[in-house]
Amino acid sequence: DLCDEIKTGMRRFVTVWNKVQKTKPTKELFQVYQAYLTAFPQDTEMLHWAAIVGRNLGRHKEAADLFRKASTQAALDLKKDPKNK
Repeated sequence: DLCDEIKTGMRRFVTVWNKVQKTKPTKELFQVYQAYLTAFPQDTEMLHWAAIVGRNLGRHKEAADLFRKASTQAALDLKKDPKNK
């Protein structure tokens, strides 16, 4: 499905960029994470990675919000997983 292809492509783009800037992320990388999460807000792993980038940039309020969203989404993911029932 086209939406899955777009999501996969965007995710790959952001994660490769993150690998390049792993030790010194930029505000642009954080903005790209935010754009991705606007389109795909239930991606737990990307929420977590965005939170780490935000924390590393000193954007503590935004990072805390992203960590909270990642935690909430992870709990929802566990409830949806039939192996956890």
